[in-house]
Amino acid sequence: MKETHEVQRKVLASVGTVLQAATAPFSQQVKTDYDRGTDLSRQRTYSWEKVQTQDQL
Repeated sequence: MKETHEVQRKVLASVGTVLQAATAPFSQQVKTDYDRGTDLSRQRTYSWEKVQTQDQL
């Protein structure tokens, strides 16, 4: 019984690895779009923690 579980675990791990490898190339393409006429100065942002950066926006 222990050997069966070991084989099942290895098969599931292999299937998971193959699925991750197969979907990875699709996650590399990012498309963005926005309405250039929108007044973004009225938008508010928030942060869970204080963020310190070298380049202040």
